[in-house]
Amino acid sequence: MVNSKKKLWAIILLVLVLFILVTFEFQAEEKIGPKENAQIRYRIIEGDPSLTILFIHGLGENLRTWEKIEKQLKIPYRLVFVDLPGHGQSPLQRRTNYSHKNLADLLWEFVDIIGAGDLVIVGHSLGGNLALRMAAMRPEKTKGLFLLSPSVFNTGGFPFPRLITNNIFIRPFLNAVIQRTACSTKKLTKILKQVVFDETVVDEDLTERIIKPIIDNPKSYLTLIYLFRDSSRNHRLPDFQKIQAPVLVINGALDPWIKPEEALRLTHILPKGKLFLLPFCGHLPQEEKPNEVTQKLEEFMKNLNIRITGCSQ
Repeated sequence: MVNSKKKLWAIILLVLVLFILVTFEFQAEEKIGPKENAQIRYRIIEGDPSLTILFIHGLGENLRTWEKIEKQLKIPYRLVFVDLPGHGQSPLQRRTNYSHKNLADLLWEFVDIIGAGDLVIVGHSLGGNLALRMAAMRPEKTKGLFLLSPSVFNTGGFPFPRLITNNIFIRPFLNAVIQRTACSTKKLTKILKQVVFDETVVDEDLTERIIKPIIDNPKSYLTLIYLFRDSSRNHRLPDFQKIQAPVLVINGALDPWIKPEEALRLTHILPKGKLFLLPFCGHLPQEEKPNEVTQKLEEFMKNLNIRITGCSQ
């Protein structure tokens, strides 16, 4: 009898908590229009216009994470580097749905606006996730995927973040915690050193390119809030069987965030997926092993046998 009463009170308490969360949630934010929604900062290196190679960075990064690759890459096609919304110099879009699916939609919208032809998509971590979603949405336009430590599984979220992040009582505390991290060079440096194999990779150059843009943007922490808020929408993965283009997954053999087993699982699901493990490498292959990654990308492009039809880079 006592246990039954305890269970009843626990249920009543849970209902009350959920009621409070729902009652005091901020009003749902509407999605802004297509033209505003495509405000993405980007940089283009012109080349053969018949094919565009789109580079998508990971969470907290920006388009400068590809600089080590770009400096030595010898590919005659058009190269496009983007800052995702709220990253680098792309504006934070408060009313945008920051789910993975919506970000992939936004990137296709952007690609259409700049007039890109067929695509090969290079994506790191979150960027790898978005690349896969883009390919599943429009497989006829996607000629290949080159993914570095793609974050695909275990990113689904759960139904409560939106209620928590939009609650007028909880949100200020959550904002403060995330803001303290996003505004601290010391804390961001510590995080980066935890995800790489060789800590010396996190040098002044990497700090200037990746950490400083986060520190310089006083609203960068809100990007994490919005991604967390909309994470419950990520539970549905795309239909990987639609992706008939070749996919090469490059993963650090010692990646603490995306384990090799996870990368292997992904390549087994993909119709034309292959995996290459980089020894002595963590979660940032483009920073830790740029020479090897560049070589693999050039080999990948060569094996696609795409005919050059226009001017060269």
